[in-house]
Amino acid sequence: MTTIDKLKLGFGYNAGLPDSATFAFGARLIVSQDGYVDFVHDRTSIVSKLDPTEHLATLDRLNEEYRLDKLLADVKSALTAGALDTRGDDEIAVRCGSFTMKANCQSSAGYCYIVVYPTADEPA
Repeated sequence: MTTIDKLKLGFGYNAGLPDSATFAFGARLIVSQDGYVDFVHDRTSIVSKLDPTEHLATLDRLNEEYRLDKLLADVKSALTAGALDTRGDDEIAVRCGSFTMKANCQSSAGYCYIVVYPTADEPA
């Protein structure tokens, strides 16, 4: 796959997105180290190489398997446990159903960048 073929999120954690990904949801969250997490609806992206029917089916599966409240709880838990540091550049990965979520605060001191993609899109 060439760089041109790689998906790119408008908002989210592009560095965590495998080159082989065919679908991804990304977001920039507002966070604090004490576990505050705010989802900002207009700081999200969905990108896909799938045909429209498969794209919608994957989006439905994401909504069923890895609900937004669970995703935000996972980020909050990582912040309060110190696995994510708002001033650090550490990546966490969480699997939920058939999806993987990766997150990194990228030393922003207030944002957390996430990407969620089908786990099957990860390189072997």
